[in-house]
Amino acid sequence: MKTKTFLALILGFTAAAAFAQADLRTGAQRTQASVRITVTIPGVVALEVPDEVVFDLSDYLKAGATVRPGEPCPDNVFPPPPGCSGSVRFTPTAVKTSSLESKGLAAEPGESPLYLFSNAAGGTLDVKASVEPAWSGAGPGPGFPTSALRVQAGTGEAKARPSAPARPLASAPETLLSLPARGEGWKRVALAFDLLIPDGASARFQEGTYTTVVTFTAVKA
Repeated sequence: MKTKTFLALILGFTAAAAFAQADLRTGAQRTQASVRITVTIPGVVALEVPDEVVFDLSDYLKAGATVRPGEPCPDNVFPPPPGCSGSVRFTPTAVKTSSLESKGLAAEPGESPLYLFSNAAGGTLDVKASVEPAWSGAGPGPGFPTSALRVQAGTGEAKARPSAPARPLASAPETLLSLPARGEGWKRVALAFDLLIPDGASARFQEGTYTTVVTFTAVKA
């Protein structure tokens, strides 16, 4: 009697196991659960600018250049002709952009592009610029202040040439450009630097190599 009962139990368990396996194979035993995914993207404003803008006046040496007395001093002529009047203007002789190019950001020859990133939608982005109040380097200085540096900005459109009037740089940050914040990612702004030196014919132009730093700041307003 015990043997028959034990055998029945074994058969019963075997049948139940076979039934459960059949249910799993057919998908009759099924459940599911969900997990919430959260993505947080912080508001970011970032800037990328060229490494260096160079004014090497030895590239503009034009000894013996003359103008009629009282005529405006010509651009990119060094030394300025005697007798010329007014300011003298020099444009950069080189713009070094290796850091931009290493990040896949284009820079056309002679141009000083500024790349601005913002993922904010709404409001404006104000780009401010300032220059250190003094030159660094040996000697008494070049003979003109850092405010002789000017910068001209584009509109922020792709490959736009500088269009706003050139303005002198100051030691306190001043708004150079205001752009609508549209969450568009990287935006390219064309910049152009120059040196505008008052009274070019009488400027001292002290020999030496001098440096200063221009700082750009982007502010979400």
